[in-house]
Amino acid sequence: MANIDFESIKKLPPEKRKKALKEVHEMLEKEIKKVKEQVFETERLLGIAETEESILEEIEVPKARKIEIKDLFKREDAEDLEKRIRALPKEERKNVERLAREPIEDVYARIKTFTAEATHYERAREKTAVYQSEKEEMEKRREIYELALLEKRRAEERGEYTLDKKKEHLMTAAEKLTYKRL
Repeated sequence: MANIDFESIKKLPPEKRKKALKEVHEMLEKEIKKVKEQVFETERLLGIAETEESILEEIEVPKARKIEIKDLFKREDAEDLEKRIRALPKEERKNVERLAREPIEDVYARIKTFTAEATHYERAREKTAVYQSEKEEMEKRREIYELALLEKRRAEERGEYTLDKKKEHLMTAAEKLTYKRL
């Protein structure tokens, strides 16, 4: 934003001064709006960064030994996962498959939003029959996220998906959020 020369505007005739001041006013209003949007976006991003930072602080840093992901999954685990997925209704199976193919950043964002909604919902509702049925629906959503993350881990094991350090942190944080029962 350029400095405004009010002294030269004061010297203008009244009609031109009025026009110039209106232009300055409009320009300043636009600048204020732009700055407010930037402040809002900065606060939003800061909130996300603080949340991710606190999650990452809670994640235990592994020791210096190398762990092979494929060694963590046994054949029985894959078969159990397949059984759990097959037991889901068709629409929920589609959701698991779709989420398992999405980038971990998107899945993490969805899980984070869902967890915040679930936590808020838990605090706001009474333990009624209606509440219990709604809670069951939320538990189904949580299970879909959990299964999608397990599928994503299996894809990584098969070499179909790779996780860099940031994605691995997001994956671990998403798993931590998801495995917590409602």
